[in-house]
Amino acid sequence: MFTITIFLSLIISAVGITFISITGAGYKSLRDFGLIFLAITLGLNASVVVKKKFSLSEVSTGIPHIKVKSFEGTILEDAQSLPDGRSLFTLMLKRVSDGHGTEASASGKVVIYYRGTLAYGWGAEIRVDSALKSQKDSGKEDFFSYPGEEDIQFLYWSSPLLKLRYLMKEKVLRSIQKMGKPAAGLFGALFLGVRDDLGVLEREYFRRAGSMHILALSGMHLGIIAGLIFFLLSPIAGKRYSFLISLVILSCYILTTGLKPSLLRAGVMFFLFGFGRLIARETSPLNILFLAFIILAIAMPSSVNTLSFKLSFLALFGILVVSKRVIFYLNPFLPRAVALSISASIGAQALTSILVIPVFGVIYPVGIIASLLLAPLITVFIALGMLYIVLIQVPLMDQILRFLLFFIYKWVIELVKLFSLFPGLRIERNWEYTIYFISLLCFFTALFYPVIKNFKKRV
Repeated sequence: MFTITIFLSLIISAVGITFISITGAGYKSLRDFGLIFLAITLGLNASVVVKKKFSLSEVSTGIPHIKVKSFEGTILEDAQSLPDGRSLFTLMLKRVSDGHGTEASASGKVVIYYRGTLAYGWGAEIRVDSALKSQKDSGKEDFFSYPGEEDIQFLYWSSPLLKLRYLMKEKVLRSIQKMGKPAAGLFGALFLGVRDDLGVLEREYFRRAGSMHILALSGMHLGIIAGLIFFLLSPIAGKRYSFLISLVILSCYILTTGLKPSLLRAGVMFFLFGFGRLIARETSPLNILFLAFIILAIAMPSSVNTLSFKLSFLALFGILVVSKRVIFYLNPFLPRAVALSISASIGAQALTSILVIPVFGVIYPVGIIASLLLAPLITVFIALGMLYIVLIQVPLMDQILRFLLFFIYKWVIELVKLFSLFPGLRIERNWEYTIYFISLLCFFTALFYPVIKNFKKRV
C-alpha cells in the first residue's frame, strides 16, 4: 500500500507541476488545477507518514489466535445494522485469553458480527467470549468474530466525553422514535445515520433508485442543518455570531453521529469557508475542498483508505468541476435551478462511478433524475424533523409536525419506489469496465474540449 501511494503521488505531482509550468499567470484555472494536484500529493504523503508514525504495533495476539477464547478491547464505532438483521462494529484489540488462565496483550482490529442490541457504542471497553478468526486470506490483516449477544460484556467507558456523546445520541434517538413509524425510521437514517428502524424494502428502493447517497450522512445533511441555524439566528445574532454558534452546534452534531468522514469533510469546509468570509478573504470552494483533504489526511490517515472518504471527495470534486461544464450545455434548454441540480448529479455520479462500479458492479443512472425530485423533499423533511425534536413538548405542535413528516415520508417512498423500477447498468466483467472507463474519458474530453481548445490557442 505504501509503494502504491508513493507511485500514485509521483504521477499526480508530475501532472500538477506540468500544469503550473506551462500555463503561467495568464490561465488561472489550469494553474489552480496544478496546485490542486500538488495538494492531493501532499495529503496522500502526509497520511502515509502520519499513519506509519502513529499507528499501533503490528497485529499480534500474544498467543496463537486459534487458541483465543475471549478478548477485550475498545469499540471504535457505533454498531451498524446490516440488511440480514445482524449488526457489526469494529473493536481495537487489547487483551486475549485462551480460557485456561493464559492471558496476553494484543493489538489489531476485530470486526464483530452479532444479533441483538447493545446499550453502548464508540469508546466502550468490552469483553467478548468468542473465538477469533483471521482475515489474512481475504487480504486483510485483522480478525473477525461471531459472538452471541450474551457473549458481549460491558466493562467501562474509555472516555467521559465518549460516554456523554453516546447518551446524547440515545436521547435524540428516543425523541425521534416518538415521531412514530415509519417516518421515524427514515429520519433516524437521515439525521443520525441509524438505519435500525428503516425497513429492508425501503433501503432496497433507495438503492435501486440510485439514491443511497441520500441516506449516507454527507455535506447535504450538514448544509441543511447549517442553513436552518443561520435562518433562525441571523436576524437575532447577525452573521458573525450565527456562524460561531452554528460552528459549535455542528461540531457537537458531527461528534454525536460518530465522526463520519463525509461529515468531517463538510464540517472542515464549513469552518474554512466561514472563516474566510469573516476575515473578508476570497474563498474558492475547490481550494477549500483540497485543503480539507490535506487536513483530514493528516488528522485521520486511516480514513483515507475507506470507501466513504474517497466517495465524499470525488462526489464534491465532480460537482465543483464537471458540473460547471455540464450546466453550460443545459442552460439553454432548462430552467437555471433544474440545470444546476441535474449537472451536480451528473458530475457526482460520473466521478464516483469510477469507484462504485469495481466495488458493487452496478450503477443506477436514474439517480440523476431521482435526486432532482428527492432533494427538496428531503430538505423539508430534515428541517421539520429538527423542529420536531426542539418542539416535542409544545402542545399540538408535535402532532402537526408528525402529520407533516408522515405526509412527506409517503411522497419520498413513493418516488424512490417509482424510480427503483428503472434498470441499473451492470458492469461486472473487466472488459465491460474498460469500455465504460474509455466512454467516461471520451465524455470528459468532449465536455472540456472548449477549455482545451482555448488553452492551446493561448499557449
